[in-house]
Amino acid sequence: MRHGTRFHALMERLTQAPPPNIVTVQRALGIADAEFQTLAHDAQRIINDARYHRYFDAALHLRAANEAPFITQRGEVLRIDRLVEFEDEVAVLDYKTGTLDNTNSALIDEYREQVQSYCVHIARAFPGKRVHGLILFSGGGSIEITP
Repeated sequence: MRHGTRFHALMERLTQAPPPNIVTVQRALGIADAEFQTLAHDAQRIINDARYHRYFDAALHLRAANEAPFITQRGEVLRIDRLVEFEDEVAVLDYKTGTLDNTNSALIDEYREQVQSYCVHIARAFPGKRVHGLILFSGGGSIEITP
């Protein structure tokens, strides 16, 4: 669980515009070298993957927010790992540690349901824009969610 929390914190910082210095990020998070190297490798794999480039390059979208809170109609406060707005669409990104291939199907179903729910709520806030989700696994793999 600690690994996942640290991975999310690292992704939050590394995807800011402009990107911060990686050494400064490591110091701020207080993560030892060995663990940080693994986390940073996984984070950079996602950020630098051509398939996901548009979600992390500030020049390619209107705006993005990390750890974006929203309140559901029932008053629940939920937090989206990264919300990215484009001219005609909005993407809901959710980070998971591990790999897609090594995640059991029941857990995959939970992840899909979670991101699907986020998309439904976000669609209300962005009428007229297509909303879709993307689950990104730190160790490799992704799942597209189209409501």
